[in-house]
Amino acid sequence: MIFGIGEVPVKKRPAPTTRPKHRMSESDRSVGPKTPIGKPKPVVVGKQEETVAGIIDLEKMRKELAELKQKRITGSLPNGSLIAKKRKEIARTLTRIKTNAKKTT
Repeated sequence: MIFGIGEVPVKKRPAPTTRPKHRMSESDRSVGPKTPIGKPKPVVVGKQEETVAGIIDLEKMRKELAELKQKRITGSLPNGSLIAKKRKEIARTLTRIKTNAKKTT
């Protein structure tokens, strides 16, 4: 096959393979909805209070992070190091909440 100037051979793509769909059995369908990933699992009373307090702390930290981002946009914050610290703090708190929820279930 001879190609002219500026012509490029076109490779044909193979047809996409289709996987068989997973069929749920009757027993799977009867089970209720799964616990969402982002929400804490139901826990024992002592630890539950700690988890709720952690979630409230998390909300406060997220608001503070939003304020820091706003300050960064307006230029009143010299660099992004405070934002990075706040993000790490949020990650630590989130990890603590998850581990507390796992310990009690």
